[in-house]
Amino acid sequence: RKYQSAFPSGYQALVSPRYALKDSLHLERLTTPNNQSISLLKPYQETAHYRLHFYSQQERFLDDYIPVLENMHLRVMDQVQFPVTVDGVTQFIRSFTIKTASSQCASLNSVSASLLETIQAIMNGKIENDALNKLLVLTGMAWQEIDVIRAYRNYYLQLGYRTTRATVHHALINNPRVVLCLFNYFEARFRLNPEWDDPAQREEQALFPLRLQLLESMVPVSDINDDKILRTLFNLIDATMRFTFPL
Repeated sequence: RKYQSAFPSGYQALVSPRYALKDSLHLERLTTPNNQSISLLKPYQETAHYRLHFYSQQERFLDDYIPVLENMHLRVMDQVQFPVTVDGVTQFIRSFTIKTASSQCASLNSVSASLLETIQAIMNGKIENDALNKLLVLTGMAWQEIDVIRAYRNYYLQLGYRTTRATVHHALINNPRVVLCLFNYFEARFRLNPEWDDPAQREEQALFPLRLQLLESMVPVSDINDDKILRTLFNLIDATMRFTFPL
């Protein structure tokens, strides 16, 4: 009830009452100035696009958000910030109307939970804010899985190949199906599975079929540099003897 007069008129014109309740609950959970929260509002009635809401006790600016959203392969169609004052305390809702940047992406509905978890992890400094985060909407991979690919990217660059981070990103982002096959191969090599305790069984039942799948996914790769980078990343995964990534 205390929020009935707290939301400004612009907010009330934009957001339906059911989502206003959701927003008020997020604001209630902000306990310290450094806390922030995120939610994704689904399209409803005449609203054709998703809205991404950021909640904070401190006023934040566009350059806090736009690089993150661009690296998530999201296109911002409009944005507005609403101050919400309750009991003399002002909190902020930054609202973005968003859509995926290309038609090849997964639907936001199918990746909504992973999307929010990834953005929260980025904002908390838990993972790197770089272009590889686009793989979430391109493949449906979770941020932890993308971080595996990021680790191999870093290893690749440390080996002294005459290429740049941007070139490696180009190879990965423009070939999301190959990236998904690379992670699936990594997972099959190292996931604990009683049925695969025998290396020969793991090879026959999982690794060999996945190598064939990877080769098939490489067929449409027309850029020579992309092809070279992707094959080298596969070789690095195939040569890995142990890892610390939780599966």
